[in-house]
Amino acid sequence: MDFFLRRYALPLRYPIRLKNQYGQQEKLSIREGLYLELKDGDGRAAIAEIAPLPLFSKESLEDSSDQIRFAIPKLQQLAFSGLPELISFFDQVALFPSVRCGIEALYLSYLKQKLNKKNVSALFEKDMDWKGFFRQEGDVFSTQLITIGDDLSRIKNTSCIKIKLGRASLEEEVLFLSKVIGALDEKQCLRLDSNRAWSLEEAIFFFQSVQAKTSILDLTQYIEYMEEPLQDPSQLSTLFDATKIPIALDESLLEDYHPDLLNHLGICTLILKPMLLGGFLAIHQNYLSKGSTQCVVSCLFESSVGLDYLREWASILFPNAYHGLVRID
Repeated sequence: MDFFLRRYALPLRYPIRLKNQYGQQEKLSIREGLYLELKDGDGRAAIAEIAPLPLFSKESLEDSSDQIRFAIPKLQQLAFSGLPELISFFDQVALFPSVRCGIEALYLSYLKQKLNKKNVSALFEKDMDWKGFFRQEGDVFSTQLITIGDDLSRIKNTSCIKIKLGRASLEEEVLFLSKVIGALDEKQCLRLDSNRAWSLEEAIFFFQSVQAKTSILDLTQYIEYMEEPLQDPSQLSTLFDATKIPIALDESLLEDYHPDLLNHLGICTLILKPMLLGGFLAIHQNYLSKGSTQCVVSCLFESSVGLDYLREWASILFPNAYHGLVRID
């Protein structure tokens, strides 16, 4: 069994403006990452992606490259016999989230071929810890991502729209969201994400201003949820009390996440980013098994290799739903 590692650099069709929860910003014009490939003597092959994202991942691409090179000799010793072996490997080897996600994807993709299974859920049939989590495979739909200043004609034929906020003045973004709401039909919905840009007072002002601008008292007719808009996440329940708009957790999953957060009034959704959270086995152990809530699988602008893996999991864990899977290549 042979392993191959190569680096890729994909020019983006449109530069992506990154901004994390600490206010750091960077324009991304080229997406870089690693492809990890496996080939055996019987003609089977698998490929996976390792792609930490600048400003968001704790590890750099160089960190991931060094670590996977160190891990490959250990991978060569595996029999690729099944889930217990992979779980044992992860228990014994400390890995960066992006590296763990890539190894998981490679192992399960290869194992699926070796055992002639249709999809990854078939590998978990005898694992009682996963009983009840898988659904009948269904479609996966992608949200349309827009930001202030974008041409609203882009949302005309899209059912679910995600708006990036917290990048301009409150007044400008109130005007933009009001225009978007005015352009929606009854079958469209909005998801808002401001990456913890606002204070509690600013967030309340923002939504009250949108209400006044649109003359719509119940914004939940149009807004499905808002992803952690506050600089201080301990105030999320207070924000929900003031606005009644449901809240999704994103950054909190990378920090001091505790299952009790799901019991907070207004928390409705978890935004799952496997490349940041260490893959789906870690997501199941740390989040899914702790409580039941709506989940959205979200990418880090991976290439088609990584997206295909995320899409397969989304189709069996959370089918017939809208996810944040944006193709860049």
